[in-house]
Amino acid sequence: EVEARKIAALGQNERQLLALLDLVDEAEAILLDERRPVTQLGELLDIGWKLKRSLANGVGTARLDAIYDDARAAGAAGGKALGAGGGGFMLLQAAPERRAALLAALRGLVGVPVGVDHEGSKIIVREP
Repeated sequence: EVEARKIAALGQNERQLLALLDLVDEAEAILLDERRPVTQLGELLDIGWKLKRSLANGVGTARLDAIYDDARAAGAAGGKALGAGGGGFMLLQAAPERRAALLAALRGLVGVPVGVDHEGSKIIVREP
């Protein structure tokens, strides 16, 4: 339903969609320049999440908003929801020195650390 609303509103969202596309080039530039801090990726995630939320009603929930607001208050540079249909993950990026505060602010949720490397995606199984 949410995706259908986003598709129906494509004509009204051209500015947001072009801005999201521009974020791809900026993210690549950050990843390729070792002098740029990785927290800049978090800032792009924040911009992208706000743009995506504006595409249609129902993108995100009050619960996701609360998690995101708590994460930002604890020092996350940015983040976004991953998944669809009311389930999934919240991907958050924070400087290493903010990790403990971020985990404390989101206690009760399961934290799964991720990283960026040159080997590509890896599937890891986590069984509580």
